[in-house]
Amino acid sequence: MQENTHVSEEEMKALFPYREVSKTYLESIRPKILKRCVLIVLLWAFRAVMVTQFPEYHLASDLNQRLLDAASVENMVNIRLSMVLLGSAVYLYSCYKNLYFRSVNVAALIIVCCLIWSDMELYLLSSLSDLSKPSLAMVAFRLIPLTLLIQNYRDIRR
Repeated sequence: MQENTHVSEEEMKALFPYREVSKTYLESIRPKILKRCVLIVLLWAFRAVMVTQFPEYHLASDLNQRLLDAASVENMVNIRLSMVLLGSAVYLYSCYKNLYFRSVNVAALIIVCCLIWSDMELYLLSSLSDLSKPSLAMVAFRLIPLTLLIQNYRDIRR
């Protein structure tokens, strides 16, 4: 019995309907998605600069007490920057090649939501009312990229 291991493009589309976004639709929304991605990267870069260069604005309470020590903040920033760089590379490659872009977009949303939730659990919920205004602005810089990723998700799922 001879085995036929070649799968046609039509069969792949039927087997994996969410593997890619239609090419014409992706070409029409790609500029908006890329603009949002650039804005997300700029916001994260601004936030990283603020955390490293001006640590007094990163999670400081009104009583001028640091919620995290400098070593913890530095380790957290390094780990998260490496995650952002890797995630951004995968996201943009997936957008460029249109390979599993829907799935990568969902994964990016889940990862960003998990990171925000872990921050909320660890130190924000216990002292949210005591945070200074610059520290609350830094929290907002976490939520704005999330809303932009949600907009990308909504555009891709249409």
